[in-house]
Amino acid sequence: MASRSLVLAVILALPTCVGQVPLDEDETTGTDPVSAAPLAARAAPGSWFDLEPDLGICADGMPHEGCPCEGGLSFRCTEPGAGGDCLVGEQQCVEGAWSSCLDLRPSGGGPWRVVNPVRTCGCDPDCREANDVPVQADLSQSNSNGISYDGNRGGIVINSNETNAQYAWIANSDNTVSKLDLSTGVEVSRYVVGLANVDNSASRTAVDGYGNAYVACRAFGAQGSVTKMAGDRSFCIDRNANGRIDTSSNNVAMARGTDECVIWTVRVGGNNGVPRAITIAAGDNNRPEGYPWVGLYNENRFYRLDPTTGAASAPAWGGGRNYIDVGGSPYGATIDRAGNLWFPNGCCGGTWIRSFNVGTGALGARQWDPWSSGSYGIAVDGTAPLGRVIMGGWSAGSIKRFDPNTGGWQRWVLQVNCYRDRWGRWVCSQPGGRGVAVDSAGNIWSSSHLNWSNGWVHRINPGNGVITTWQLPDQIPVGVGLDFDNRVWTISQSGSRANRLNLATGAIDRFTTGPSPYTYSDFTGSQRAWFTSPEGFYWRDYDTTTACGNGLPGDFGALSWDADTFGTTSITFEGRTADTQQNLAGAPVVILATQPSDYGPVDVGTAFANAGRAQRRWLRVTAHLRAGSNESPLLRSMTMRWLCDNP
Repeated sequence: MASRSLVLAVILALPTCVGQVPLDEDETTGTDPVSAAPLAARAAPGSWFDLEPDLGICADGMPHEGCPCEGGLSFRCTEPGAGGDCLVGEQQCVEGAWSSCLDLRPSGGGPWRVVNPVRTCGCDPDCREANDVPVQADLSQSNSNGISYDGNRGGIVINSNETNAQYAWIANSDNTVSKLDLSTGVEVSRYVVGLANVDNSASRTAVDGYGNAYVACRAFGAQGSVTKMAGDRSFCIDRNANGRIDTSSNNVAMARGTDECVIWTVRVGGNNGVPRAITIAAGDNNRPEGYPWVGLYNENRFYRLDPTTGAASAPAWGGGRNYIDVGGSPYGATIDRAGNLWFPNGCCGGTWIRSFNVGTGALGARQWDPWSSGSYGIAVDGTAPLGRVIMGGWSAGSIKRFDPNTGGWQRWVLQVNCYRDRWGRWVCSQPGGRGVAVDSAGNIWSSSHLNWSNGWVHRINPGNGVITTWQLPDQIPVGVGLDFDNRVWTISQSGSRANRLNLATGAIDRFTTGPSPYTYSDFTGSQRAWFTSPEGFYWRDYDTTTACGNGLPGDFGALSWDADTFGTTSITFEGRTADTQQNLAGAPVVILATQPSDYGPVDVGTAFANAGRAQRRWLRVTAHLRAGSNESPLLRSMTMRWLCDNP
């Protein structure tokens, strides 16, 4: 059943008039009439509390026209005008009774005229509001990810194929990562990653719910590390405070430590720990974009990182530890929708895979490979309740799949260079399977090559077992990935190129990367968006000085929204505040509300105060939409209000 929160028009001040009439100086007993509690004593004649028993409309604590008052008092008042404008005037105490709201300009008299037309909430001149009703044209890389506008439903919904941060993040052999635009193939940025004075040997990359990317640097024999990079400039940090973001905008990297879209680099584990696995789990209210989990090959453990700071972060079940021992050497990782992180033990001669649940820490049993054919890439599909695990069988020329729902295994043998011998029998070569991925229709994809040369990409239809193969123009394709238009990307180590297969035309495009790229994880983020954590984000940034229109900062007021949630779907509203817009992305998250458990309006200022966070000039409000099994929540609008200082 749907639960719905309607937009409510809430006035964050006293209705009709601004200000309250003070009590007489000798009034020491009684109760404010607004509380509706009985009075213990009455004030002297002419005071606020001198109310006739029969005048019930005057007993609500407001200076209604005709109610008794004390001479000499006056208050600013407002009334709604035409076109949504507000009429601002003054209410006076005349001959012991409150007047109507008067237009007292020198040229006043005659019919009412607009004194000070301002668009406010509820005609309160101290209040401003911004009503945000997003449509498709409002969605961009700078304010959303993983959502689209549904015209039939009249709001924004989760749509992983509409992910706005669409890049391929490709680790190169020279301590850099190339960022390729998936629509054009152009390298739009190149970043120096890892630690200084270390052969970092960057490899696996992963993408979080905000579109930011992480790369694990193996650093054989040295200190391993992880570097985080911004998917959009709104997440970059103006460290030198020059009012702009200094970052690479082509295939030339800036000097280490100077690119402001390289958010952080942290050491992970000890010396020679060798981070050979990284994947992003679903987020929570504190870190909605998701937590990176990094597997260290030589330490036989996974560390959870805080996406904001990079620090190793202890999960609730960890007993204070920020890692989990897994009894094997992680060689890649993936997470299903139930939160089970799967990894193969080693690569080429590995004989088992294993999982642990990132939400509980429960460590699963080893699942033994019937063919002992090793594993390179690893991915999951969208099977319910537990995604099936797909691996590339490097040493046996095959692709394997394990179904945790049944405990069964399945294998498809890859074949290339086929011909008929003189007896009419087919003879084929078996290339080594490398990276794997799953498209949104459930087809399995794998890259392969023979004898460290050539290159193919294969599509396996699990339903009928049909394998379709394309030969690639570049050699040694170590990785394969899908973009959000289901185009197939391979990363060719030998050719220093990315190849893109367009299924509609059969054309294969070639794009230049950095030298000798080596990436075969979820380098576009599509696998996480489709199978790990279907979710979407929409955020709006507010400058409170602009909102108030007088150059003075406003106090955060109420947030209200119009949304539907169904079943296990939810929408969490999150707030961040900072002195500059550029620093919003790195500001701590304050949870404002979560539907269906909460309903608007909510007091944003109080939420920040309760979290111990001071209000700053800029405010970001993010709506985080989380999907259920096959449903998306719906957000129609959200309205933010401020209390302004109007001298």
